[in-house]
Amino acid sequence: MKRMIYLPIAILMLSGTFLNAQIEKKDSLSGNKSFYKNELGIDMVFFLNLFRNQYEVTNTTQLFINYDRWIAPKTAIRCVVGFGFNNNQVKQDTLPLLSGKTSNIIIKIGLRREQRISKRWLFYYGCDLAYENDLSSSQIGDYTSGVVTTTIRNVYYGPSPFMGVRFEINSRISFTTETNANLFFYNKENIKENDKFPVQNATTTTKGFGLEYIIPQNIYLKVKF
Repeated sequence: MKRMIYLPIAILMLSGTFLNAQIEKKDSLSGNKSFYKNELGIDMVFFLNLFRNQYEVTNTTQLFINYDRWIAPKTAIRCVVGFGFNNNQVKQDTLPLLSGKTSNIIIKIGLRREQRISKRWLFYYGCDLAYENDLSSSQIGDYTSGVVTTTIRNVYYGPSPFMGVRFEINSRISFTTETNANLFFYNKENIKENDKFPVQNATTTTKGFGLEYIIPQNIYLKVKF
């Protein structure tokens, strides 16, 4: 009789142990995420400048998008892309059509670390590898002396350490701003072409290394998912 009672109890105990083991195994395989691993940010200053009266070349024509892939609760791999384009044309009765164009693209890939300093404020820092390509073209002149087109190409690349602050609205939505220093190698090319007098055409090339400090000028609205 005792054997008949002990047998179901033993089966239940073994079943419970096996079930717990299966649940733990399933959780370990799924990863059981305790933090959001994706974060997307967009620069709000670009949209604010669209409603402003004054013309500001840098902020008006350039839009920044930021993506972070969190590999740990305080560590993320990030990618930042900035791009912009502007085209102006001027036509007067006594002058040929003159135009001015600017375009730029910035790509940054790096690593960031984050530390909480209060309930809603966090401090972060890290370093990117950055690449920037700027192109501008402008025209001046008339029908007599010819139209001179000046084309400037600037290429920058190198490390870009940064630091910034984050203000959390909730666990998913926050605002960030940051400052960075660019330790850039650069290659600059200046080309001047006259459509009537080609003898005046000239090309100047400059190469070197420089240090540039960038004050905070972007405010990102960031969403985790």
